Amino acid sequence: MPEYDPVPKISIILGQAGGLKFFAPSEERLESGLYSRSYLENQMDVALSGRVADEVIFGENTVVTGASSDFMQVSRVARQRIERFGFSKKIGQLAVSGAGGNSFLGQQYFNKAPTYSQTTIDELRERWISIVTEYH
Repeated sequence: MPEYDPVPKISIILGQAGGLKFFAPSEERLESGLYSRSYLENQMDVALSGRVADEVIFGENTVVTGASSDFMQVSRVARQRIERFGFSKKIGQLAVSGAGGNSFLGQQYFNKAPTYSQTTIDELRERWISIVTEYH
């Protein structure tokens, strides 16, 4: 992938983790902390590559739970694209969460009154699910 960190090592191991990918992020990216839309999309593609490989090799009905942390990563990136980075055409350039703390539609919305309408919250949830399902 032209705009993603190189993969110097991939390991397929029998045991709890079926496979691991190790990345070598560029020093420039680590120093700047800036990520393009393309980079984030590639990150989601790479995170789901193990599950896709399982489906291709073993069949859709025979996949295992090894990709659970990959799903968490894809969900986190999708939420950040919408909540923090303004990468949703439908939602627009609106930050609905801060840099840290509780995540998308989580505790912050249930412990206090939301600062956005229920319609906006529902739209955020719909867009988040749409992005995640688009990558699988």
